Amino acid sequence: MRNHSLSLVNAYYLGQLIDVATTSSAQRTLQMATLMKHYYRIAIRFSKYQALLLKTLDISAGAKILSG
Repeated sequence: MRNHSLSLVNAYYLGQLIDVATTSSAQRTLQMATLMKHYYRIAIRFSKYQALLLKTLDISAGAKILSG
């Protein structure tokens, strides 16, 4: 829950920064598109990380069962 709240706060302030730092709607659109690509890559990497973590835990549990 804490990470979700922090993400929402960060997104809010990032939006505020983009509104202040850009002078045209074209600049805002370009910045938002760049950010969307960035967050998409993060989401994909996170899901792959979760899958690898679960696989590691399964292997670890299996090794523990076999060892006694």
